[in-house]
Parts: sequence; structure tokens; C-alpha cells
Amino acid sequence: MSKTIVIMGSSNSLGDTYRICKSIVDKYGYKFQDLNELVIMPYDYEHENKDDDFLGFMRHVVKTYDTIIMATPVYWYSMSGIMKNYIDRFTDLLTIEKELGRQLRGKSLLSLSVSKSDDCPEEFRMPFQRTANYLGMEWKGYVHFPVDEEAIKNTRFEEFGDFLNK
Repeated sequence: MSKTIVIMGSSNSLGDTYRICKSIVDKYGYKFQDLNELVIMPYDYEHENKDDDFLGFMRHVVKTYDTIIMATPVYWYSMSGIMKNYIDRFTDLLTIEKELGRQLRGKSLLSLSVSKSDDCPEEFRMPFQRTANYLGMEWKGYVHFPVDEEAIKNTRFEEFGDFLNK
């Protein structure tokens, strides 16, 4: 099985998204990273923030993992701000660290969303899917987890496993 990391971007490090991520990490033995534990500044055109944690973390991810799972709650029909900030920084991988960015080619990306509703807007996945396509990554799809104990325990985990085994 490929090496997989779950990267969580949520305002609440111990909230519902964390509970879902923890269940997945425990079930499948994946590694986990909470973006709140890293200092990742917003993208800037002068690259004055290149010494924060983003590039070092991405070097580790590229070197160590084949599959990246980006997990975020649904905030106002979109990903969390911290996840958006993280994805915005991928621009550094196209400008000042092109060789590192090229190493994402062929890796897999999957997104996971969490909300109080069983309904997640279809458009939610588009930034993740298009990022994967742009970077030459294999888009594995996305799974939405409602904060519903039965869905958490049963169906959604099976659906999630199906995505990874595509």
C-alpha cells in the first residue's frame, strides 16, 4: 500500500474534522498533520515568507508520501481559510521551487469534507480536483462526512476506502 498522509485544515484542531481524520488515521495507519501546528504564511509575490514551514513541510511530503488527503470542514460552501492558505502556497512550487513542484506529478490527491449536513455542494471539490490536474497528480475524488455517528462509523468509511483503492 502507498504511503499516505492526511493533512487537516480546520479552525478547530480537536473538532469534528479531527474526529473523522483520527478515525481514518487509526483505521488505515496513515500519518496525520494538522496545519495549525505549522507556521504557513499567506502567499506573497516577493516570497518574503519562504522561510516559514511550508517549503520544508512540502519537501517532507514529496519525499515521503504517494497519496495526500486534504481534509477540511465546509465553511460557507467552501474549504476552510487555513486550507485555502495552504493551497495558495502551492504557487511557490510553480515559481521559486519548481523542481519540488514537479515531484508532485504522479502522486495522488483526495479531499475529504466534514459538515453538519449530509449535503456538500458539488462545486466544493473543484479547487482540489483542478489543483491535482494542474500539478499532474492523480485525482482520486472526494468524500463528504456528515457529523452523524452512523455515517462516521459505517458507510462513509467504506466509501472512503473504495476511493483509495480505485
